[in-house]
Amino acid sequence: MSGIMVMRSKCFFDLERQVQDVIHEIEVYKWLESEKRGYDIGLSQATREWIAKHYDDWFKYNCQKYIRK
Repeated sequence: MSGIMVMRSKCFFDLERQVQDVIHEIEVYKWLESEKRGYDIGLSQATREWIAKHYDDWFKYNCQKYIRK
């Protein structure tokens, strides 16, 4: 590993829990947006929109919740 320092951390990221929470957020977004628009926007569109509009802020706000030691 020439010139690369690898640090081992005792913290682990709970990816499974994060994925479950993201899916829930997308389902809520899909329901709310479908109600607003008057038609089912579909899971694919809801997923694309939610990730583009909300994921970064959501993750920054919730990041610490998924770190376990």
